[in-house]
Amino acid sequence: MNIRKHKQAYLGTVLVVISIAILWLLIAVTSSKTIQTDETLKSGIGGSAIKVRCANAKACSSEYVQAMIAITDTDGKSAKLETKVDGQFTVKLAPGTYTANATDAKNQKSFAPSQQVTVRKDAITKITFNF
Repeated sequence: MNIRKHKQAYLGTVLVVISIAILWLLIAVTSSKTIQTDETLKSGIGGSAIKVRCANAKACSSEYVQAMIAITDTDGKSAKLETKVDGQFTVKLAPGTYTANATDAKNQKSFAPSQQVTVRKDAITKITFNF
């Protein structure tokens, strides 16, 4: 009998720990930091995502890439968006410094290099993601 009570107490403790871990995870996910975008602003980041293909040194062509973009500010807040089919995007943001990352929406193993972007008041800062 004594072993049975210990097993029940142990299982009860495990269930409490698992419940606390799940609650902590839910709080962490729902309280994630996001950048507030504001369509009334005249400042932000805009541009395109392209892939350049070269058959040789003289024969190169480019095509637009539909990409998933993540913009992160210096406080760690982020905004995520997807480019249009033609690779174009614009996101309205407050002036500041941001890091922009892009992943090919069709081939999520393909990444463009990260870019640090400074957004100035009343201006759309143009960038290009090259895959």
